[in-house]
Amino acid sequence: MKKELFTLVLLAFQVFVHAQSFPSASTTSPIVPSPEVYRQIEGTFLLSGDFSISSMELPEKVKEFLVEKLNQVYGLRTTFSNESKELVFKKIHNVPKDWYSINVNESITITY
Repeated sequence: MKKELFTLVLLAFQVFVHAQSFPSASTTSPIVPSPEVYRQIEGTFLLSGDFSISSMELPEKVKEFLVEKLNQVYGLRTTFSNESKELVFKKIHNVPKDWYSINVNESITITY
């Protein structure tokens, strides 16, 4: 389940990068670079029936994609708030466009 959730989060991030970099639907999807540092750890990530996502600066198309996929794949009801505890998107400035970080602890934090 953790591996599937990570894959879904990475896919959502790819859509997010695509939406930020290429607003036209006629362009091809950019290649999201693979992580330079990757460490797999033992454990589980338990999800309740409701899944909260931080909505700070998150484009509407990404929100729609996450709602649809989290419902289809995991049967989760998705809510958006600025105080999310399960999935947090953090935008930082002065980094290359293709830079990102995914951190999974008690919550999933995607920094870009």
